[in-house]
Amino acid sequence: MTRTKLFCFLLLTLASAASIFPQAAAAEPGLPPHSLRAEVSILGRAVAPYPRDFWVVFSYRPVSSARFVAVRFEHEGYSVLHPLALNEKSTFVLVYRPPATLDRLTYRMGVDGLWMRDPANPVYTTDSFGTEYSQVDLSGLFPAPEHDPIVHADGEVTFTLRGEPGRIVSVAGSFNRWDPFVHALEETSPGVYSLTLRLPRGAAYYYYFLSNGGKLLDPANDETRRSPEGELVCYFQVP
Repeated sequence: MTRTKLFCFLLLTLASAASIFPQAAAAEPGLPPHSLRAEVSILGRAVAPYPRDFWVVFSYRPVSSARFVAVRFEHEGYSVLHPLALNEKSTFVLVYRPPATLDRLTYRMGVDGLWMRDPANPVYTTDSFGTEYSQVDLSGLFPAPEHDPIVHADGEVTFTLRGEPGRIVSVAGSFNRWDPFVHALEETSPGVYSLTLRLPRGAAYYYYFLSNGGKLLDPANDETRRSPEGELVCYFQVP
């Protein structure tokens, strides 16, 4: 194989992977697990979208032929095109990771420029103009912690915040002199931010989050107190 042919082959391979796994191509955090990638590569028929390991699998099997299949989502204003790619079984597939803030995906599927509800998905809604939109229930895909922060047996404390993806999130508290720049949370998956700290035992702590500079109480922590300055903040103890 000549260098030119090899280069073209590599470009086609990368383009196919970017179509099936667009979040990975866009450098979003995380990749679908290998088992899921292998699963969709041999999917031989269209099935209703199903959530798996924080991802959602979409598929379309043309009756005769189709050249281009894509989906658009309501939470993106139907402005972003997510192409499906042909797998080795001639089924169009897409593995998509939705934002953690959603409990339902509403979308439309386009086949060669004709937009419709997903023919493999029996769940849909209709607007006042009679337009049909397919839907996928995401409840349970991103289970929220029962209580935050999580205090581990070894004294470490894990803070978690769920919100819009692509934010700059940090935590300020009595353990870092309320400095908003010391402890930044990492976006471990789209819209999910996390940080683990080791704090001295036998003490009570106060804190709040900052998201793009704006103060935010922890929505997963019902324990609140007043700081010495009278500001409402979150509260927890490390026994």
